[in-house]
Amino acid sequence: MGVVHAVGMLLASDLNALASGSGSIPDADATYDRVTRVTACNAADAAVQCVSIDAAAGGADADPPPPPFVFVSAAEARWDFAAPFDWLEEYLVAKRAVESRLTTLNEENKLRASWLRPSLVYTFEKPAALPAVFAFVLGNAVGIPFVDRPVTVDTLARAAVRALSDGETRGCLDYEAMERLANLP
Repeated sequence: MGVVHAVGMLLASDLNALASGSGSIPDADATYDRVTRVTACNAADAAVQCVSIDAAAGGADADPPPPPFVFVSAAEARWDFAAPFDWLEEYLVAKRAVESRLTTLNEENKLRASWLRPSLVYTFEKPAALPAVFAFVLGNAVGIPFVDRPVTVDTLARAAVRALSDGETRGCLDYEAMERLANLP
């Protein structure tokens, strides 16, 4: 068993349809806290509970290893300063809250949790995002602080699967760690 939580929303408004790769429009009552923190923490708690129930029922392993859990966070969650926009700060507060909860579950050895911190995630199948991707790649290459290199959807997906399956990965994975994981044989 393993869980990948990749639920999220970039903008809590109709503009999300233009800004996100999904084209989705959030419900009127959608907040970053509800969409990100609540769903991720509920999923993490459910994974912990499933293993506990299985062990209590006399499952094959009375002392099972912690289940793997992967959360797709954001590179900007590492910022130690307030975001320049209120909506971005709310987005990051929700991401950081999940990372904090996963850190606790890791320390308690109840989960083997990892959080992936991509900046932009892109695919060549959606060329409208490529100008922003180029700007981030260039910004990262010239060393602009707090600008991470974007990752492809494929890299993100392969890194998530490897983080679930390798038995050792836990904690924060930046774009370099995701690329290393994704490129393992």
